[in-house]
Amino acid sequence: MPSITPDTPTRFLPSVGPGRAKVLDEHDLRTAGDLLWFFPKRYEDRRHPTRIADLGRHVDTPVLLRGKVISAHARVSPLKRMRIFEIAIEDGSGAVKVVWFNQQYLADQIKRGNRIAVYGMVRLSPYGHLQIESADWEVFEGDGEEEGSIVRSIRRWGRSRRARCATSSARRWKRCRRSTIRSIPRCAKRSA
Repeated sequence: MPSITPDTPTRFLPSVGPGRAKVLDEHDLRTAGDLLWFFPKRYEDRRHPTRIADLGRHVDTPVLLRGKVISAHARVSPLKRMRIFEIAIEDGSGAVKVVWFNQQYLADQIKRGNRIAVYGMVRLSPYGHLQIESADWEVFEGDGEEEGSIVRSIRRWGRSRRARCATSSARRWKRCRRSTIRSIPRCAKRSA
């Protein structure tokens, strides 16, 4: 296998065909060095859960909640005929509604009595109640101190839908190829 340097064009990297090279090129990821300097737009810290009683201070802010599902049901909205799946979770300090739109399949996955972690934006409903819409979620077992995979820091890449292949490939190449790239300066700055 030939040596990969920061100046190696992406089309010569393993697993990069002409189509993927074109997508990478459209997003200014032309060399192996560009992939190494391709950083996330932001990080989301999902390690510290918020109490439901404190949600009023976090409107329009993403929060992590952990609690027990006390109700779960699917319905169709009367005006727009949109399918809605709703749950209510409680954590001992209060309860809040979590809503997903057009995701009826969640009724088979989230059941009353499940312990669940949700991460999403706190919004004020049209009726004046706090709710969380379209949250990331995970069912977990054990006490409240255990952490599942939703409870961690994650990266948000901030690219278009078309570039998802580019971002996932960039992450994979960074993990797999760091050890093979030999001449990367330790304190190099990305040129503008």
